[in-house]
Amino acid sequence: MVRNETISTLNRGFLRASVLLITLVALSTAHAATLAGVSLPDQATVGGKTVLLNGLGLRTATMLKVKVYVIGLYLESKSSDPQAIIESSENKRIAMHFVHKVSAEQLRDGWTEGFEDNTKDAAGIKDEIAKFNASMRDVKKGDSIVLDFAGDTVDVLINDSKIDSVAGKAFQQAALAIWLGRKPPNEPLKQGILGGQPCSPMSPCPSIDSTLWMPTSPSTPATSRPATRRWSLDSWRCDSMRVICVSTSWKPLTRAPRSPQA
Repeated sequence: MVRNETISTLNRGFLRASVLLITLVALSTAHAATLAGVSLPDQATVGGKTVLLNGLGLRTATMLKVKVYVIGLYLESKSSDPQAIIESSENKRIAMHFVHKVSAEQLRDGWTEGFEDNTKDAAGIKDEIAKFNASMRDVKKGDSIVLDFAGDTVDVLINDSKIDSVAGKAFQQAALAIWLGRKPPNEPLKQGILGGQPCSPMSPCPSIDSTLWMPTSPSTPATSRPATRRWSLDSWRCDSMRVICVSTSWKPLTRAPRSPQA
């Protein structure tokens, strides 16, 4: 009799543990975003503040469109305005999950090109760029590089281990501009981390009649300014890697309705 009660108690304990484990797995799955087989959490903590996943992008390289890494941009306040994000003093995170091996030298070459393409005075922060490049290591599939932006410092973490910190507001903005500037590694990547809608052969983009109030063309959004014109979208298309919806055929409406709510 005692033995049966003991077995029953153990079974109940095992059942509770199983239910708890299933619940935790379900919660972790529900609070993650996925792109190209890589899942990133919907939020993180940077400098003691919660930052939210603004969007995901995919870095591709060469004419063969080799997938290199999935990138997530985390912000305290979500935004689709690249310049406002770059200039913001709020904490941020750039999280890169690699799906292809990349040498430290290749990373340094890529970052240097990104700084030169998107920074007016890269020479003025050459020491900071050199320190940042020196923190790079060879990475393989499954590795991660995270850049945490807090105060006037960028912390560099590789596989969750802090490697170094680079100080300076000018460097912070230059680092963000690698992905948010005029010449990002891939345009769909930039649109993705700005909140672009993911797509796939099984989940196509919307096709007709979307309208937005924007001060300029939605291809270069500036949501921090008042909306003064209404733009009509004839269609969306999936980018060449079929991961992010790219807008096409935006045109201003000749007759705007009475209010943005109309």
